[in-house]
Parts: sequence; C-alpha cells; structure tokens
Amino acid sequence: MAKPLTPITIANLRPRAKPYEISDVGCTNLRVVVFPSRRKSYIVRYRFRGLQRKLTLGPFGPYLQFLLLTATRRNEAAGLHGGELSDDGKAWVIPGARYKTKLDTLIPLSGAAQKIIAAQPQLGSFVFSATGEYPIGDFAHRKTAFDRVCGVADWHIHDLRRTSRTLLSRAGIAADIAERCLGHALTGMRAVYDRHEFEIEKRHAFEALAALIERIVHPPEAAVADIAAERGKRRR
Repeated sequence: MAKPLTPITIANLRPRAKPYEISDVGCTNLRVVVFPSRRKSYIVRYRFRGLQRKLTLGPFGPYLQFLLLTATRRNEAAGLHGGELSDDGKAWVIPGARYKTKLDTLIPLSGAAQKIIAAQPQLGSFVFSATGEYPIGDFAHRKTAFDRVCGVADWHIHDLRRTSRTLLSRAGIAADIAERCLGHALTGMRAVYDRHEFEIEKRHAFEALAALIERIVHPPEAAVADIAAERGKRRR
C-alpha cells in the first residue's frame, strides 16, 4: 500500500503481529517498516545486477525533516534528548552549552515536529539514534546514501537551515520573528532592552512553516489542477 509518508502518517502507523512495509506514494521504493515492537525503520528497495537489494536509512530520513521544521543546526538536532523537552513535548530548550550563541534557546515545536519525535523508537536518551546510547552521526556516509536515493547530491545539510529561513519569509513571518526562530540574537540597544522570549510568536511561525512545507510536498488537488491549467494556457 502506498501513502504520502508525512510525519503524521508515519506517527499513526500501528504495529501488527508481523513486520510490514508502507511505500511512499511519490517514490514507491522508499518505505517505512513497522515492527511488532513499535520500532520503525526507513528503507529503500532497489535492484542491482538483477538482484533485489535493500538500503536501510535508519533515523536519517526523519532527522532531516526535523532539521527543516525547526531551522536548527546539524549537531543541535542530532543531540536532542528527552531531558531537553518540556513535559508536554511541545517545546525544546537547547542548552547554551550546545548552542552557537552559548545561550539557552527555546524552540517551540510544531505539531509536525512533535509527531516526528513521537514516531522515533524509544531506545535511550537520544531521540535520533540507532541505539539510543549515542546521537546520530556519520553524516557524510548517511547523506551519501540519502543522495543516492533521492537523486539530488549538490547540497549540504546546513542548506536546510537556509531553506527554513526562506520559507518562513514565504509564509509571511516578520523578519524579526524569523530571525528569532533561527536563534539569531538581537544586537545593539535592542538586545539590552528587549528581553521578550517571543514564545507565542515563534510557535505561530513554526506552525506556519510546517503548514507551508506540507502544502509544497503534498499540494491540494485544486492547486495541482490550477497549475496544469496555467501551463496549458502558456503552451497555446
């Protein structure tokens, strides 16, 4: 069965008596495997020299989605562990010891980001981890494998942060709030006098970002029809 593999879809997959696979409707070779233990794995099935092969992506697929949804840096998201999350799971405070500005930084989590966290197997302290004992790493090797699957190689993981910032503007978020979402501190006298945490504003911004990403990845049918009609007019 093929479905759009959105964070919501993946989080709602329930275990069965035996492992089963769900394919992505846009790329049927990309699949989520759901195990009876509730653990989920991301794989790609392909043929090489006439033989059926399987490439396991581990937690790297959802990890990249989380980077885009939170506009965080590579190691900040990789080091996420349960102790940094609020009791209700709706907010993430990155300790200053792991943040570039050396300040504790609040990241309100959108519903989509929360579902990615909820979908990860509870193996230990770290959310994105193959074992739970250590955070996800070996980025170069994992990205090479991911590039092979998606067919796009001319990009860097940090580009996701730039993309998030661009999409925040596209979603209509004011520049000051968008910069706060990226953890960019105010400068000059504003930094002295403005002590507001902007939690409500940032939460709205991250929800708007998640909604825009969802519309881009899975546009409404009406929007697809409008685009097709517009292209038809141009050809005439």
